[in-house]
Order: sequence, then structure tokens, then C-alpha cells
Amino acid sequence: MKNNMEVISGLLDLQARSSGNLELIEMLNKSLSRIRSMALVHEQIHASKDLAKINMVGYVRALSQELFQAYEIDPGKIDLIVQADNDFYVNINQAIPCGLILNELVSNAFKHAFPAAEPGELRIIIRETKNKEIEIVVRDNGLGLPDDVDINQPRSMGLYLVNGLVKKQLEGQIEVRRDNGTEFRIKFPL
Repeated sequence: MKNNMEVISGLLDLQARSSGNLELIEMLNKSLSRIRSMALVHEQIHASKDLAKINMVGYVRALSQELFQAYEIDPGKIDLIVQADNDFYVNINQAIPCGLILNELVSNAFKHAFPAAEPGELRIIIRETKNKEIEIVVRDNGLGLPDDVDINQPRSMGLYLVNGLVKKQLEGQIEVRRDNGTEFRIKFPL
């Protein structure tokens, strides 16, 4: 599986580099990022003792660091903080959608929350609730999500993907807050 994803990534990367169309390059790079988040799930599973489950906290840390490096974020400008009470495990059918969701939300924060490399903080909180749910919070203290963006009827491909993955694949809920930046709060059954 990993080799197949590497081949697909290589083809997309080659196509992006050979294109002079900036819009196409951006679309291909977004697809590359999504594929890498899925490939990371498979890497984490193969490194795990249990091939059916993945350490969610370790995965979130690895994915967020990979995105931090992919977007060439200056660590002196944006603090990336991953908070977790303790380790817990999810199956691959939950890990892949979580990775895609985090990929979109973290990428959006890096691209839109901090224009002109403004300093800021991006915090990812992940925990298991008392109700046997997983809660993921992605919060930044950047510009904030525009008021006309509705998470229940998103116009962008990324937020449309997030909304669909949360509600249909994870059978969860998503909530957005716009206080001193943007906060996405996602809950789904473990």
C-alpha cells in the first residue's frame, strides 16, 4: 500500500512541477498532501504492534510536524502545540478520515490564519471523553474564519471534505467558533 501511494505521489509531484498553471499546481499539491496523510497512517500501523489500530496521539503529532515542514513554517513565527491527556488507539477506518480532516484544517490555518508570516499559535487538542468519544480541537489565534463561511454548507473543497468525513465516515459532529481566531471542534464515537 505504501509503495502504491509513493508512486501516485511521485506522479502528482512530477505533473505539478511540469505544469505552468498555478491553479493546477495548487490543486495537485493539495492532493499530494492528502495522499501523504493517508500514507502516514499506513507507516504508523506498520510500526505498531497491533496492525489493526493506530496510536492516535502519535499519529497527530507526526502529521502536524510533517505539515509544519511541508509548508516551511518558521518555528519562530508560529507555535505548533499538540496536547493530549494520554495515548489511545483507533482503527484504520477512523485514522484515515482523521488524518484527512487534520490535513485540511491545519493546512487552512497555515495558509489563511497568519498572513505575511504573522506570529501566532496553532493548537491541536486530542482526547478521549468520558462518553467514549474522540474529541479533536484545532484552534488558531489568527485572522479568524470569515463570517460568511458556513461549515454545514461549505463552498471550498477542503471544508466540504472535512464536513463529509466528520458526519458521514466518522458519524460525528463538527462545531466552529470564531473567538480570537478560529476553533474547529470535532467529536465522534470511539
